[in-house]
Amino acid sequence: MELIKKNIHMNRLKSRILTQLTLDDDFIVPDIKADIDDVITSQGEVVIDSLRATDGKVNVKGRLQFKLLYLCNTGDKKLHNMEGALSFDENILMDGIRDGENVNIKWDIEDLSIGIINTRKISARAVVMLEAIAEDIYDVETAVAIGEMDEGRADCLKKRIDISQIAVSKRDILRVREELDIPSNKGNIYNVLWSTVRLKNTSTRVLDKKVVVSGEISVVVLYEVEEENAPVQWIDTVLPFSGEVEADCMEGMIPDIEINIASSNISPKPDTDGEQRLIELDMIIELGVKIYNEETVEYISDIYSTCCELEPVTEKVTYNTILIKNQSKSKVSDKLKLDSASGNVMQIFGCDGAVKIDDIKINVNDIATDDMAGEAGKGIVVEGIVSVNIMYISSDDQRPISVAKEIIPFTHEIEAPGITSESLVFIRPSLEQLTTVMVGNNEIEAKAIAVFDTLVLNCVTEDVILEVMEQPLDMEKIKAIPSMAGYHVKKGDTLWKIAKKYYTTVDSIRKINDIKGIDIHEGDMLLVVKERM
Repeated sequence: MELIKKNIHMNRLKSRILTQLTLDDDFIVPDIKADIDDVITSQGEVVIDSLRATDGKVNVKGRLQFKLLYLCNTGDKKLHNMEGALSFDENILMDGIRDGENVNIKWDIEDLSIGIINTRKISARAVVMLEAIAEDIYDVETAVAIGEMDEGRADCLKKRIDISQIAVSKRDILRVREELDIPSNKGNIYNVLWSTVRLKNTSTRVLDKKVVVSGEISVVVLYEVEEENAPVQWIDTVLPFSGEVEADCMEGMIPDIEINIASSNISPKPDTDGEQRLIELDMIIELGVKIYNEETVEYISDIYSTCCELEPVTEKVTYNTILIKNQSKSKVSDKLKLDSASGNVMQIFGCDGAVKIDDIKINVNDIATDDMAGEAGKGIVVEGIVSVNIMYISSDDQRPISVAKEIIPFTHEIEAPGITSESLVFIRPSLEQLTTVMVGNNEIEAKAIAVFDTLVLNCVTEDVILEVMEQPLDMEKIKAIPSMAGYHVKKGDTLWKIAKKYYTTVDSIRKINDIKGIDIHEGDMLLVVKERM
């Protein structure tokens, strides 16, 4: 018997491994740089140079690029900067991974510390978390109808299921180039000492054949001016950005897009008068694009015939269905008391931060747990921190610029009725807003809005008919079935089950018993007439 099948493009989480790297090395201060007296602040980012999956493991090669801002040990206590890199070559064991498969790596710097060995040598120590994620893109063929030649020879029981198919799965980039004008009350740029670039308020829209990405770029730049012995100056601003990437998609599809800064560069640029009064930002934004298409599929769940014996060959197949896809926000605030050892806070000139998730638990009956044995839950409890870096002018003449690194813990609940321990949960945190205001002597009130872009996929397993084996009717079995019978409906009975048992059709039972729909109830009495005599 010919079956007409529909191909469904799916993805499933194959493996997800978290590993911790400890990196450390010593670095000599370059000859062109001044001696180090005190480290003001440091920051880093991980660059993945190569990624290769082999049987059972993934080899990751990369480096943690760091930079630091420091005071020199001369009498003027000038600010200087320095860069370095901690390399790594790590094998991550991943069961089931085969040679050449695609693996995505996410990273997070848990700790970065710079120590001074002497005025010409530093030690760099870092703890980096690497998360390796392997997803399997596969096709499932589902029988949705029988062939035209076999129509009328068999009855099909069909079932509807909501399925989330992968329409697009790709990686792409956006390149952003912007110029910033130096305010008229600021001096010309002589040397950029420090800069931070962060994304916030990002959003995505799926349109026909493209994805639009927009948001804001938060930029803080600390620089030296051309005048000798002049104090350092800064710029703290926000730039809007928007761009689009091509994709084989349609408006109305559901996006799940990861947005990260792959690289950024800040450099001074002369204006039309030849003065260094422009700042050029060159940034590459990396996009991990997944777009889902929700569709209701009606497939054959059972089949029989009054003309022949049909034996379906089935296989259990797991489908994904989107439980929730939304954005939720959490207001986070705290009053931070800064260490007075670095002097009193005279003026805040820049702040940046990030949201870090420490734990994700599923909430069942108001109790959050990691292990629920498949029990349906109410939602998700997210615990983590907002890390805040505050750059300020200090009253200490020996340390005129200081940076305070603080953390604000939070707990956030995301509604997700029907979630289970088997559900696939993807949460992308980001900051929509971060402000810092002085409220007292070295006391700062920090307020932030954390955004949680959440996708939850539920897994539904169904028996799918692969093929139907056709055999002649067992006439002895058919003769043993009465040609006409009164049937007393039992609990769990359906018209389909009764028709199949008595070698008749659902339409025949409905017509004889004047049943308008398909519903029958326990205790009903039906007249059933066998079609095959």
